[in-house]
Amino acid sequence: MPSAAANRSENPADDAPVQARSALGVPRLSRRLTVARARRSALALVAGCAWLCVIAPVASATDGHGIYGDTTDKVVTLAGFCIMGFFVFFIFTMSMIQGRLEKRKQARKAAQSTLSAGRWRGGW
Repeated sequence: MPSAAANRSENPADDAPVQARSALGVPRLSRRLTVARARRSALALVAGCAWLCVIAPVASATDGHGIYGDTTDKVVTLAGFCIMGFFVFFIFTMSMIQGRLEKRKQARKAAQSTLSAGRWRGGW
């Protein structure tokens, strides 16, 4: 009958306990950590709901006027125009930034291709 030492592999890392992994290959958290996280999340949800229940009467104390004041058609129209202007400005700015980044990427690729020309290949 072979001994227990003969069944062991030569690499001590092979004898280490295997850690459970998720489908993506990420180590899973222990059940204890998962339960603690669930308790914290539940506590945060209950505290948030309680806070909203306390704050709701205060919010409606001004008869729905809000922070700005009376909401007229002019105020709503102006707010809509401001939102549209913001998105136009945001899209234009992000497009300009992306254009510059693409330009830099193309310049970097061109420089890389000149460095990898046939003259520089071949070792010694």
